Amino acid sequence: MKPIIYTRLAGGLGNQLFQVNAADYIGNRLYNEFKIIALVDSLARYTPPRRLMIDTIADEGILYMQEEDTDIKIRLLNKLRLARLGIRSKGIQCINDRNANIERKWTDKKRNIYLDGYFQDKSYISGTFLSLCRKNMKVDLVDELKRICWTESVAIHIRRTDYGDRSNSRIYQELDSSYYRSALEKIGDMKHFLFFSDDWRHAEIYADKYGGINISRIGLGAINEFKIMTKCKNFIVANSTFSWWAAMIGRKEDSMIISPREWYKDRRYKNRLNGDDFILV
Repeated sequence: MKPIIYTRLAGGLGNQLFQVNAADYIGNRLYNEFKIIALVDSLARYTPPRRLMIDTIADEGILYMQEEDTDIKIRLLNKLRLARLGIRSKGIQCINDRNANIERKWTDKKRNIYLDGYFQDKSYISGTFLSLCRKNMKVDLVDELKRICWTESVAIHIRRTDYGDRSNSRIYQELDSSYYRSALEKIGDMKHFLFFSDDWRHAEIYADKYGGINISRIGLGAINEFKIMTKCKNFIVANSTFSWWAAMIGRKEDSMIISPREWYKDRRYKNRLNGDDFILV
């Protein structure tokens, strides 16, 4: 029987990608063959509630399941979050992301694995998982938009809505117009700017100012916007895993990726996502 790696999904698309990626990374390090089961119940319990999004991007070899379809041990781990408390369960190796190096937890290659955390670290990116995502980036575009994306295009992401609530505003650095102005100066002479945001009205201000296309105003939905973002040549990402993953999946050999130097206002959080080849602002 193949070992099973369970991963608890929480958060939006970017977080879901990290959680399934961690399962794939660990599985490839430990086993010749393995199965990934992504548990979806916690998405509805997230604040604010989220929906399953990753299944349209990462579908091959991954099962998306409800708690009730697993055994009692997995249901308890998932609902009570025992892995986060450091509780060990017989027959299951529990791994959380509070340890800076999750590889220290990999001591027993015979047990199934249960993951609970965000695992936002570029060191743990799985090449096979990236390849799977790239295979599923097909999106129907009108010919003119295809031409724009495939030339000197820049995807610019502006994250707004949930970063404005009280809890997030204490954690995340707010990116104002000075960040995007400096980022666009570093991009240089590019032909096409494509703006993406969870607040299309705010993105409209930037599109008008810099002369670009506000993709989010069209109302295509987050998944289609994500896929369009990956088609661009260059990327100005926000302090958001959504645009970070779009840049990683969509990057070409000569792509420029510009990222905030500081992602967090709260210094207890560490940014482990900026690549050595990123341009930091």
